[in-house]
Amino acid sequence: MIDEEKFKEAARFDQLGRHADAARLYASLSTNSTDARLFMAFGRCLQSLGHWGESIVQLQRAIDLRPAYCEGDTRLALATALMRTGQKAQAIKQWKIVAEMPPEYPSYGAVADEARAALAGLRTASATS
Repeated sequence: MIDEEKFKEAARFDQLGRHADAARLYASLSTNSTDARLFMAFGRCLQSLGHWGESIVQLQRAIDLRPAYCEGDTRLALATALMRTGQKAQAIKQWKIVAEMPPEYPSYGAVADEARAALAGLRTASATS
């Protein structure tokens, strides 16, 4: 279990654009944690800092710990990080998983739509190259 007050503080830092402060706090909370929320938030925060490779590790931990927790959103963020690190095939795999997911709270169909748009964009880019 994580310290909820510190988790909320890290989230506030992240929302205020204080991503480095948030990342430090998330990192301190992640030791021995099994809370998927933490790793999802930490991964997204690392993306804000441009730390794509590190974000992959945290987002994958979130999925491994609790696959059903905001899975679509987490996999979309993971796909973005994978593309940013040159792992196109793995990113496509994540987008395909999300594109086939049924709508779920909190994003409903928007997550699958975003994944389909990313895949369509890749097809369009390939066709014009």
